[in-house]
Amino acid sequence: MNINPTEISPNLIQLNFIMEASEIKSKFDTEVKKTAKKAHVKGFRPGKAPVNLVKKMDGTKILINTINDSLGKGFTSYLKDNNISAYGEPVFIKDGNNFAYDYNNLTDYDATFAIVKELDFDTTNWDFIDGLKAYSLILTEEEKATELDFALTKLSVSKDFDGPIDDTTIVTFDAAELENGDLKTDGYSMTFSFPIADITNQEIKDVLLGKNIGETLEINLKVLQDKEYLFLNDILQLPIEDTRTMDDFSDLFKVTIKSLQKLEKAEPNEDFFSRLDPSGKINTVELFYDHIERDFDNSANHIKSTIFILNLRKEALENIQLELSDEFYNKYYKQHNNYTEAFIEKNYDRLKEDFKWFWIMNTIQLEYGIEVTQNDVYNKLRIDLSRHFGFDVPQEMLDIYHKNLADSKKLDDIYNEIFTLKIEQSFINLYNLEHVKVNGDEFNEIQKNLASVIPPLEYPKHDHDHDHDHDHDHDHDHNHDHDHGHQH
Repeated sequence: MNINPTEISPNLIQLNFIMEASEIKSKFDTEVKKTAKKAHVKGFRPGKAPVNLVKKMDGTKILINTINDSLGKGFTSYLKDNNISAYGEPVFIKDGNNFAYDYNNLTDYDATFAIVKELDFDTTNWDFIDGLKAYSLILTEEEKATELDFALTKLSVSKDFDGPIDDTTIVTFDAAELENGDLKTDGYSMTFSFPIADITNQEIKDVLLGKNIGETLEINLKVLQDKEYLFLNDILQLPIEDTRTMDDFSDLFKVTIKSLQKLEKAEPNEDFFSRLDPSGKINTVELFYDHIERDFDNSANHIKSTIFILNLRKEALENIQLELSDEFYNKYYKQHNNYTEAFIEKNYDRLKEDFKWFWIMNTIQLEYGIEVTQNDVYNKLRIDLSRHFGFDVPQEMLDIYHKNLADSKKLDDIYNEIFTLKIEQSFINLYNLEHVKVNGDEFNEIQKNLASVIPPLEYPKHDHDHDHDHDHDHDHDHNHDHDHGHQH
């Protein structure tokens, strides 16, 4: 086989592969014999089927595999001999003599493919990275005060008072089930507490407002709230094994106001901080502010790393050159993404930028050894679930969550989130990038200004073949053992 290279640009090489018919026939015959020795054909002992029968049954498939195997070895040999690292998969450019894959009438194979050279990290000017910034979010003094007020309210202390009832009162009732105006024989009775503010029935709320301890009323407790489970769980306080429903109880209950309490907002004192953080690490207002600001900043980690990646993309696309032909882009997206001509034409500039960006990112990832492992994914899921539930989740629960994400195709989002964060952290550490502190409004403005960095894909009016995936998130698996399977 002869391989004739043509340099189209510093980044693009076309390789013309020529295999004479006699070479193809020799390799094909050898493969047919190998296949016959391993074949299980009905009516023949294993490995004893006639060669001509095997050829008739699988000849075309064997010929395709023979050609592809030769191409694969040719690509590998050429790249190794010329010390070239290729990015992505080869693109078929043309068939020089319309090879028919007819094993009975073999002709010379003459086909041309294009390969893109990987970006050389060492010869690339990365000075533009010095101008990139990393952002840290801060809270304004007003926002800090609001957070403190929220915490003080949340940890309010309840104190007894005599009345009368107002919107801020928590009322404790003694209640007994009625039937025809009298206490029901063997009826249900209980003591329960309920905040006036949580009563959704305005008529009942109006009846209770202004009342005092010791007063007795008849109330339909079923409509105190508009949810059956609250009536059964919070008001009746039925044990879990009790299977009765709302219909098993009377509407009216005799209720006596047993006690009244008001919530008084906590003070930022030792008692407040000990209840806020039993570990004792947060014991002053200043430490509280530091804590909530750190939480605020950490909550935006994914957005911050995405902003960094968008800025990196913008600068990298402007400062790093990639020269590829229109023919290459067109054929690449048709062959490897199954995109239609209309879709490519509509989104040509965006698709070119995507290809260039992934080409750059491939080199960055390989140079710095950035990868996302299963441990990374599980650690993130564990942290997310622990924050959500407020406790360390068991491994079984973590495995179920992981499986659900995988089944719903959302695991890629987790990989991409971790990957962008690792890219940002690597550049911050390696280049000692400037940290800029911004408040929430400034941060939102930065996001708005970057919205146009990646324009949305457009779909031609009548192009309804959208089975392919238009999500160009970076593929983190850079396996360069290429499959050169091509049938034309």
